[in-house]
Amino acid sequence: LSVSAAVDLGVLYARRGEYVQAVDQLERALELDPDSPAAHRALGRLDCDRGSFDSAFSALQRARQLSNDDPMILGDLGYCYAKSGREGEARGVLRELEEQDRGSVTPMSPALIHVSLNEHDQAFEWLERAYEARVTLLPTVLMDPRYERLRTDPRFAELLRRMGGRKAASP
Repeated sequence: LSVSAAVDLGVLYARRGEYVQAVDQLERALELDPDSPAAHRALGRLDCDRGSFDSAFSALQRARQLSNDDPMILGDLGYCYAKSGREGEARGVLRELEEQDRGSVTPMSPALIHVSLNEHDQAFEWLERAYEARVTLLPTVLMDPRYERLRTDPRFAELLRRMGGRKAASP
């Protein structure tokens, strides 16, 4: 009966590569609450990761609408635009994030978009901002497969060392 539990379980299934179960759980969450930004976001991320870009954009745009432009959802949308080859739209999302109130935008969103655009220097600049701001989501870069490209960069090891870690986990 819990939307958040259904979304969390769907995300866990997706991380394990159990996509049928993931979709089932996320659809269950949407049955419980068709206006759940979290459920639409998770479904959009799953579709983007699987290369189903049209459905990903639809789900992420719906999540964006329902959340009043949540910066984390914008980061996912920008990432998906870049992953699908729609660089112009990805850069448009970056501009939107820059125009939002600085206090409401987590540095993680621009970092993620820059990763997807293969702009590692800019991604690390934003991750440094996240570190300086003590953003609680920063440790997710250790497990989130979307940051995989950064893990071989010496700057990643240095960031990890400063965060108090030893080794990044494989996705």
